[in-house]
Amino acid sequence: MSRDLSESGSVDELRTAPVIVAVGIRIGEVAELRSFFADLTQGTEVAFVLVADGDTAHPESLATLVSPHVDLPVVEAEEGTLIEAGRLYTPPTGRVVVVKGRRFRLQPSPASDDHVGPIDRLLFSLAKDQQSRAAAVLLSPGGGDGTRGLQAIREAGGRSFLRKRTTDGESGSDRERASNGVADHVFPLDRLMTGLMVHIDHVLVAERNGLQWPSSAAYAAEHLPTSVLSHGLDMERDAAHFRAVIDSAPVLIWANDRHGNVFLNRACRDFFGASEADFRHNGWSNFIHEEDREAFTAAYRVAVDRQEVFEGQCRVLRHDGMYRWMQSIALPRFSDEGWLVGYVGSSFDISRMKSSERTLRESEQWFKSIADNAPAMLWITDEHHRCTYLSRGWLEFTGQTEAEGLGLGWADAVHPDDRERAIRHFLAAAERQQPFSFDYRLRTVDGGFRWAIDAARPRFDDAGKFVGYIGSVIDVDERKGAEMQLARSEQRYRSLFDNNIDGIVSVDLNGYFTAANPAALEMSGYSMDELRYLSFIHLCAPESVDTLIQAFQRGLRGEALSIELTMIRKDGKTRDLIVHGAPIYVDGELRELFGITVDVTVRNEAVAKLRESEERFREMANGLPLIVWVHDATGKQEFVNDTFCEYFGITREMLRKERWRLLVHDEDGAAYSEQFMAAVREQRSFHAEARVRRADGEWRWMESWGRPRLSPNGEFLGHIGTSVDVTERKLYELSLEEHDRRTNSFLTKLARELRNPLAPIRTGLELLQQVQDDAAIREEVRGTIQRQTRQLIKLVDNLVDISQVSRGQLELHKRPTRLDEVAHMAVEMTRPMIDEGGHHLTLDLEPEIEMEADRERLAQVLANLLNNAAKYTPHGGQLILKTARHGDEVVLIVRDSGIGIPLEMRERVFDAFAHGDPTAADGDAWPHGHRGLGIGLTLVKHLAELHGGRVEVFSEGANRGSQFTVRLPAPIQRAGDAGGELRGESSDAQRGFVGAGLVDGIRETASSTVDAPRHVLVVDDNFAAAKLLEMSISLLGHQVRLAKDGIEAVRMAADFLPDVVFMDIGMPNMDGYEAARHIRQQPWGQAMKLVALTGWGQDEDIRQSREAGFNEHLIKPAESETLRRLITGIGSVD
Repeated sequence: MSRDLSESGSVDELRTAPVIVAVGIRIGEVAELRSFFADLTQGTEVAFVLVADGDTAHPESLATLVSPHVDLPVVEAEEGTLIEAGRLYTPPTGRVVVVKGRRFRLQPSPASDDHVGPIDRLLFSLAKDQQSRAAAVLLSPGGGDGTRGLQAIREAGGRSFLRKRTTDGESGSDRERASNGVADHVFPLDRLMTGLMVHIDHVLVAERNGLQWPSSAAYAAEHLPTSVLSHGLDMERDAAHFRAVIDSAPVLIWANDRHGNVFLNRACRDFFGASEADFRHNGWSNFIHEEDREAFTAAYRVAVDRQEVFEGQCRVLRHDGMYRWMQSIALPRFSDEGWLVGYVGSSFDISRMKSSERTLRESEQWFKSIADNAPAMLWITDEHHRCTYLSRGWLEFTGQTEAEGLGLGWADAVHPDDRERAIRHFLAAAERQQPFSFDYRLRTVDGGFRWAIDAARPRFDDAGKFVGYIGSVIDVDERKGAEMQLARSEQRYRSLFDNNIDGIVSVDLNGYFTAANPAALEMSGYSMDELRYLSFIHLCAPESVDTLIQAFQRGLRGEALSIELTMIRKDGKTRDLIVHGAPIYVDGELRELFGITVDVTVRNEAVAKLRESEERFREMANGLPLIVWVHDATGKQEFVNDTFCEYFGITREMLRKERWRLLVHDEDGAAYSEQFMAAVREQRSFHAEARVRRADGEWRWMESWGRPRLSPNGEFLGHIGTSVDVTERKLYELSLEEHDRRTNSFLTKLARELRNPLAPIRTGLELLQQVQDDAAIREEVRGTIQRQTRQLIKLVDNLVDISQVSRGQLELHKRPTRLDEVAHMAVEMTRPMIDEGGHHLTLDLEPEIEMEADRERLAQVLANLLNNAAKYTPHGGQLILKTARHGDEVVLIVRDSGIGIPLEMRERVFDAFAHGDPTAADGDAWPHGHRGLGIGLTLVKHLAELHGGRVEVFSEGANRGSQFTVRLPAPIQRAGDAGGELRGESSDAQRGFVGAGLVDGIRETASSTVDAPRHVLVVDDNFAAAKLLEMSISLLGHQVRLAKDGIEAVRMAADFLPDVVFMDIGMPNMDGYEAARHIRQQPWGQAMKLVALTGWGQDEDIRQSREAGFNEHLIKPAESETLRRLITGIGSVD
């Protein structure tokens, strides 16, 4: 143990020193100090040092803040101030106080990152300086946490106290300190001072009995090592002077060095009867009692290793062979260079103190043993009326802890109605210092209360001074209860008899009434004077007479009875009664029969109505197609309707054994049961879904609802609920989720597919601005933009086709068609993509194959397959297009040397939007970077099926290429039969727009050399598109006007009288359909050419265009050449 003894005062000063108590509190709670100091005993030898959290930053000093809340003198500590009793000390602003030699030492405030706060610093110094005379109280954490400081106080032999807060106000650190046992005592604020005073009284009494502080010789021995060092005595440099000085000391002094040499003064050599040689090289340990040797020497070695002060106690062998208790203190000695050279120490005999402590302990144990085993609960108070001892009997009876019961805490165990009276009696007797005895109800450990008598006699010391009470508490609950019962018996009986809502009667052994309470008289309609002349037979309905006579006879035999009967009142009305009867004996002899009658007329009527209501409910529930169930307040099933039993194929008997749980799927059962039981526990509505097994063994989704059932007075009776099979809804929800997933995946991939051609278009446009003088680059860029634009158009066309296919609106225009021409059309359509990939295309076309087919759609099939092959074949690959006749089928084959198709994807390769869907189960089967929309192959499949054929796919695996085979019905004629006619045909799809007579107009325009300027009106709410179209037409030499919506178009057409109007359909304010109708209704607009130029290209859109009055219907984006021919071919079309 490390101690600083350099600045302690004199022995007399220490004997008059106060007990020093450190108090920690928050700056905002200083007002609570008044409650804390309220129970401070005046004249107690105690001084307080207050540390408050946040005081260094407060504009006022802590002393100024505290003074209004305490009655003690408040002193602001200064450097070197001696701590005196009866004062409250506070640190100055911006400083931290520590205690050394019972005097204050001031230190700067710690830095913000210092883990040792002001309260811990004070407590560390107080523990080291005052040891067992130190105490600490934490009203709230102040100046830091305080936990480590409290531990130091306890280790030094002092006591620590912690304020007990309510649950809401208790901080986490408070709870942790209390739960970890850091504090010795935990009290509420109003009892903290009482507990502290009890502790301080014990300390002061023990000191007065010579058990705490050593004698003056021991004190001198304790401080002599410090004096030796402080006066410069050196055993190495001046051994003779050192021995002369030390040998004169009356106490045992010794010193050693790092070589194992030991110096013993005369008192030490005489005490042990040994020489210095006996103590050299750890020989001193042989004089220590073997039970103490290991611990004492280990502690000494620790002090040496740490080069710190050593202190210890052990039993040592005196020269006469007796073992004596010895207290030893040693200080390290250091050379001028700071090296440890040894220790100097002193020892003193503390055997008498140890004996006194043992005697006191044995005395206390003897008294405690008697008190704890006494039949009564014993207690002791001091002269200040604070309880200082409670026997085990009290603690076991009340369930209080010792800390809770001491002081005035015992009153907390007294019944609240008796508490004030008990305290008043106790304090009044204490003021007179007289014996007392009074009773009160005392709380038991199980929370009940029992009557007890508390009696005590005053205690006086040898000088006749009052020192408190010693008393006992005896449980007299049975006796008190008997007395009170006897006193209340008649009153209770009369009150029960007169005020009972049930009828109470007594009859003699002949059956005549001897007594009846008001309720019985009111039931019968008779007065007591009338009733005493009647027997019970006179009031009984004929159908109940036999039952009543038999019960009366059982009563005469001494048996209890309970029957239900019908009574006839005086007015002739009947009442249903339940009668409970018992014989009455006096001195062992049967004297009367006593009966209680309960009128159950209303109950019987209610039961009948309830039975009828339940029957109606059962009939209604069993007639419902829904599953209906009823559970009680514990969750047990009370009723299920017939639909329930039929649905599950289970009987009600099986349900009573809770077999219903077997009907719920294992994966849902636990959660479903927990949800239901939670609703039962919380008495709330219930709603859950689970899979259940239907009678046919199929697992079905079931949704259940339940509502609480309440009695008329609000009592929870259970649940009533219904269950519905929602399997179809569940499947629909799952399909919606799958649809949402597919839609999101499609939109993501569509965005990517749109960006692919848009990126080179945007880059090309930027390049056109940068290379205006380089014709070759501009032509290459223009070609790229044109190809990417066609790709965008193709993508949009495919999307439109997919939409028509999904709605069953795609129609074929079949006519005799040559397959080799179809193949060449497909090649021309895909040539840019094939060339861009550097692929080699081989054509293997069987000639003269003709069949009934839609020429353009069939070309679309082959073009999509070729595009697909070119896209998924690395640069420079091989592509083959083959047509052939196989029996009654025509076969169209597209083969490539590309990346192949994973086996797991072959089943889904023709599904729309399924190519490389990362959210699909097999989405990762596609190589990264080769995922697309997949609509091209979907169209191939549907178009082949519309032609009465089918499509097949084959691939040997990754990087082994793919082969798509389209099989169509056999041809119906040879090519020579209709070749000329075939080549003369064309279709709407080829032209890129729809309109009767347009093709002929284009032909005439193409052969004409007339290109006269025209008036053209462009109508579009997309200004950029309209502006570009205006520029394009203006370059052809025509005069162009712009309109942004249908309203403006009608107005401008009337003023401008255009030859041609290019009009969008979907516009704000007035759409294109409505605008066309307005124009056609005007005389000037009947001959005007109206061309719908829109992104809407479904058959329904085209039909509406014609009905609105449009001559043509073009789908954006339209070719410039097409627009030029439409403008210049006005006369020929008409």
